[in-house]
Amino acid sequence: MEITINVVHSIAPESQTLLGSILKSFFGGEQVAPTPAIAAPKKVAEAKPVAQVAAPVSTSAPMVEAEKVETAAHATTATATAEIPTPEAVRAAVVAKTSGDATAKAKVKTLLTEMGFANVAVITEDKRAEFLTKLAAL
Repeated sequence: MEITINVVHSIAPESQTLLGSILKSFFGGEQVAPTPAIAAPKKVAEAKPVAQVAAPVSTSAPMVEAEKVETAAHATTATATAEIPTPEAVRAAVVAKTSGDATAKAKVKTLLTEMGFANVAVITEDKRAEFLTKLAAL
């Protein structure tokens, strides 16, 4: 049985010799001679540094305005976060409104259905405040 191996990629001569020895031990043939080495790729020219700007631009005034805007945005986010009722608060409000009143329970169920929720536990975070406002109006 004769096996021919065509090497398409350039392999270091040491690796070719090692591969040939391994193949020889497996198949009992002659060791394959390494192919001539391919010329090394040309070295790429070094990148030259870019000239630096003469004087840095002052950005202190716009930074103060940006800080004010960022602080205002953070305050708005903090306020909005503080106003979002927790699921426990919504549940407690429903229990307080419906305890012992079958009519109120039916109204709450209708409100949940109108808002697209099956029960109090699945009310989304963005709809909790709206639900509590409508619940108080019942």
